[in-house]
This record gives sequence, structure tokens and C-alpha cells, in this order.
Amino acid sequence: MNDLLLDEFRFEPDVYELGKYSPVSIRDQIVRASYLVDRLWRTQRLNRGSALVVIGAGAAGVSAAVRARAFSIKEVHLVEAKPNVMPLQAGNDGRTVDPVQYDWPAAYWNTMKWPLPEPLPRAFTAVTIPAPVDLERQTADRWASSFNSLLSGPFTVSPKIEFHSKMKALPWSRRRRMGTRFSVPLVPATGNGTRLDLDADVIILANGLGDEDTKVEFFSATSNTKFTGIRFWTKDNFQNTDLGIPDLENGVLVSGAGDGALQDYVRLVTGLDTCAEVLETVVGALQKEPFRSSWLADMGGLWHWEDHAQRATRLITQPNEFCDVQSRLHARYEEVVENLVNLEDWQAVVQALDDKIMAKGRRPIDKVFLAYKCNHFTWCYGLNRLVALIVIAYVMHHFDGLDPRQPFSALTATDDQSHPCQGDHGCWGKMHHVMIARHVKCTDGRDELKNWPVYDFKEKDYEGLVIRHGIDAVDFFDVKRKLRPQQMPFHLP
Repeated sequence: MNDLLLDEFRFEPDVYELGKYSPVSIRDQIVRASYLVDRLWRTQRLNRGSALVVIGAGAAGVSAAVRARAFSIKEVHLVEAKPNVMPLQAGNDGRTVDPVQYDWPAAYWNTMKWPLPEPLPRAFTAVTIPAPVDLERQTADRWASSFNSLLSGPFTVSPKIEFHSKMKALPWSRRRRMGTRFSVPLVPATGNGTRLDLDADVIILANGLGDEDTKVEFFSATSNTKFTGIRFWTKDNFQNTDLGIPDLENGVLVSGAGDGALQDYVRLVTGLDTCAEVLETVVGALQKEPFRSSWLADMGGLWHWEDHAQRATRLITQPNEFCDVQSRLHARYEEVVENLVNLEDWQAVVQALDDKIMAKGRRPIDKVFLAYKCNHFTWCYGLNRLVALIVIAYVMHHFDGLDPRQPFSALTATDDQSHPCQGDHGCWGKMHHVMIARHVKCTDGRDELKNWPVYDFKEKDYEGLVIRHGIDAVDFFDVKRKLRPQQMPFHLP
């Protein structure tokens, strides 16, 4: 009998892939990995005598390995090309991660800790599987440190998880004789050193979601060199009072409309760590009844529209249908934010945000702009969509006539002005001339933008470019994969 959960993750028989789904929060990855290993154990694909190889030591990979070791599985191997676990997050002490904020509007969205405390009413949802570690709102590097401690801490039993750092997995081969099903060859990631062959009954692929798209063409490019913006997990100065640009004149352009773009737009404008902190400030400022309760009910009701959009997305077949679903969903969020602005307490909300945002000094909130390809944001966590729209309304309140949004726009090219751009730092704080295609829509891909009419561009200068154009699908062992939405339930029997 087929198992629907295992079918969902199956890459090929006895090989399962975790890195092909969105949304991609760290907590979502932990939940997926834990459910997968639990179901492999329940169906006896894994047992005490098994050998498991997990490729990739991010949050999903470590969670899978630790959960497997909790069942006293004989051999658990964790493979990572970098020196340490969670390598993307390990060096970032500036970006804060919250394990439950994206469960908004569930009642516990601002508890800042996971697993959820007991006894907690199960009116919404709760994870019932054992968690690999207690997590709380903290900086990314501290999350990485917590996961690193799992490899030698009390969460594992003897023998320990074998962590193969600085090693790269090559395509596995299937055994024809009795014994383990696979042989997985490992070679040093640097290219020099001894090959190691691991036996495996089950392989879990947890080696990332793909390549982050932070690049655009140079105007005068004579090679394949492209401008590369600051990557999402690279430490930045976005929350500095001056945004890390002391002589900011023209502004900062955030290009994109997904979770990464919206989070960074909010951080640049507010200087606050998380979208949850912004919404907590807004809700805390609402006092007058019955308007407060009415608006909170409207806000919570957005989850109804999220559910409708999720269901519709599973059935659409054409790109324009996806755009239609997103437009309708986005309009509901705009309506709720407009209702907030029309409340008598809106001035109190603005004052509360002023107190938070200006506590360390005045920020150039009128010089941060958001460019995206259609009249709506793309698929993202509801909290990011709501908070970004509230922050936009806050900016427009302070600067009458200014709208920081640039819809129907696509950043296509840039040029460095009187300086050479090298490396992946994005030349933050230095002048860049950009070309933006106008009147674009969601269905316009890279090929269409390359041939965009020359008369339908606008040009502008910015001192900062934040490029959040999503995740590019990558080839994994010659098999093409693509991210697809998957709302993992938080409780399964």
C-alpha cells in the first residue's frame, strides 16, 4: 500500500528529497524532515539495523539525522560540503529568525518559541512530534550554533551521528547483492583528498533549495559577469540608522515581491528585527473598542482568503490564472490595511511605530522603494504581505504624495558609476545606474524581458540595490527539479 506522505517526498525508490518545496522557513524545514523520518520508521523503510545517509546539513538535514538517531538507527551519516552545519546562517548575527511568526494568524504566532508550550489549546494547530531542539526567536548564527550542538549533545545516543564535513556526495549506485541498497561515494569538496564510500538503505536529500537569484546584467557587459547583490543570509547593514549608506541621496531599490524582498523592505524602513515585531507594535497601539476587535477579526479572517488561494493554486494550469488568484488575495490584504488606516487609532499606530523606529535616530524611510512585476506581491507568507503593506501605508502617511511601490516594473540591468563592482557584496552604498522595464506582468519571463521595447524603460540612480528574484531551480544528479508550494500540516496522526 502506498504512503501518500512518502510519495510526496520520493525522489526515487528509497531516496527522498526535502529541498524542493516552498514555503521555506527554517521551522517548515524542521517539520518536513521530522515527519519524513517518522513515517519512514513507521513503515519500516528504516529500522534499528538500517543505514541512513542524509546529504546536506542545513536545518532540514540536521533535523532528519537527529530524529533518526532518536530511533536508535544503527548508522546515521550526515554529509555537508561546508565545514559546519547550517553554513548559510552560521555567520549572520544580524538577521533574526522567529520559529512561529509565520503561523500567523494562529493564536500563538507571537509566542517566539517552538515547540509550543503545554497545555496549549489546540484550536488552531500544534506540532505533536518530538522536536529536535527547543527553539526561540534569536539571531541566525545562534540558530546555527543550536543545531551544531545537536551533533554532540544529549539529543543523540551512542553511537553518535557521523558528520562528514567538507565532503561532497556523488551520484549513488544501487547494489545488486544482499545487504544495504546503495553505495554513496563521498569526495572532498575541495577536490583533494581520499574518497569515502558509505553504505545506505535510505538516502535523504536535504542539500538546499537551489541557487538564490540576486544577479542582473551590466549595461556594458562583455562577458558573463553580472552584478551580484547582497545575498539573503549575508550579514548586512540594512538596520543601521543610515541603512549603511552615510551619504544616501537617491535611495535604495528592493527588487522582488516574495518573502525575501518584503522582509528586507520592512527591515530597511523600520530597522526592526522581524515582521512579528512590527505587527505586535501595531496591535498594541489599538485601544478603542469596538473598532479594535473589529479590525483584529478582519485581520484574522485573512487566513480564510489564504486558504482559498492555496486551494485554487493546486488546480490552476496557466500562468495568468496564478496571477488572477494572487491579485484577488492581494486585494483582500489591501482592504484590511485600508481599514486600519481609516480607524481613529491610526494616528496612535503611527506614533507607536515612530517611537520604535526613531528610537535610535531618524531613518531615511522615504528613500526605500519596492519594485515588482505585477499589481500584487507574489506567493509569500501572509505575515510578510500584511506587514509590508502596513509599513508602506506608514511611509505614505509621513510623506504625502509619496508611494514607495513601483508595480509593473522589472529591474533588468545596472552599471557601476565610477567604481568597479567585484564579488558578491553588491557594492552597497555606491552609485548605480539602473534600467527598469515598465508595464511588465507576472507572466513576463527572462526571455521576454531581454527583448523588451527600448522605449518602455525608465532609468534611475540608486546607492543601494537589493535583488530578491527568488530561487533558481538547479540540476541535481542530472535531474531537473523545481520548487513548488506545499503547505505541510502541523499535525498528522
